[in-house]
Amino acid sequence: MATIQIQGEGQVNNVEVVPLNPSGSARGPPTEKMTDGPMCKVDTMQISQKGDDIEIFTGGCCERQNRYKISVPGQGKVYKAKEESSCCARMCFGPHVDMKIHINEDEDGYEDYLMEKPFDCGCFYALGGICRPQAKIFRKKDMKLVGRVQRPVCGGVFRPTLDIFDGNNVKTGQVKGPMCCISPFCESAFQYYDLTQQETGAKITREYPGCCKVCCTDMDDFEMKFASTQDEDARATMIGTMLLLDYMHFEDDKALEICTADAWCKLKLGDLYCCGCTIPYNCKIPKNSSE
Repeated sequence: MATIQIQGEGQVNNVEVVPLNPSGSARGPPTEKMTDGPMCKVDTMQISQKGDDIEIFTGGCCERQNRYKISVPGQGKVYKAKEESSCCARMCFGPHVDMKIHINEDEDGYEDYLMEKPFDCGCFYALGGICRPQAKIFRKKDMKLVGRVQRPVCGGVFRPTLDIFDGNNVKTGQVKGPMCCISPFCESAFQYYDLTQQETGAKITREYPGCCKVCCTDMDDFEMKFASTQDEDARATMIGTMLLLDYMHFEDDKALEICTADAWCKLKLGDLYCCGCTIPYNCKIPKNSSE
């Protein structure tokens, strides 16, 4: 098992590299039980969405495929994730588009997990199946389903909610977000609850990335804390849950619009949430001062 040195400010740390193939031979698929992979060696992961120059330059008019860096604090990148979707579909349907997200180990691009998100119509109140965002997470080795995530009927009413299922389609818990309001200018925590509605200790937090980043882009940063009882597949499902939450609530979340049809400047303060429906509330500076 190899070690690498990471040079910090005034110190050098030895970091153990955890191979997915514990035999030490040439790299191969992960082990069946997935209890010794990189995600089981850590309690916290940081997920940062990468910027795209074309998307930033066009103010989001040219929507590009999302890319993410998934890292362990102090140890660099562990995984990278990249969206695969049609350009025309992204332009027409935005975050509701049918897509795949490839989750790779960063060392040599070996693909560990695949997330599939089908099209959802984005209609209010999330009653029908096609109206409820969902995603499936597969282990790439054999395309075995390891977890599924889906918004429940009525979407948790006043708290954005996702049901979590394991690879046998058995419900294992729920992820619940803030009450009624999600704002780009503050942290949004999504707690993981078990079937008895007790907190498990697992949590997904969309962090406040700073005023400039919020106003000019829709890039987001997340922190993910795992519960000690979660195995590798459950943790991979949490990554899929985080990615789905990003598309559901934060993909169209650039806060500042200048020279809109009815205002000189419009600042989005947040979204009111009810039954799967999000209603933005804004602060506007009218073009006509007499308004």
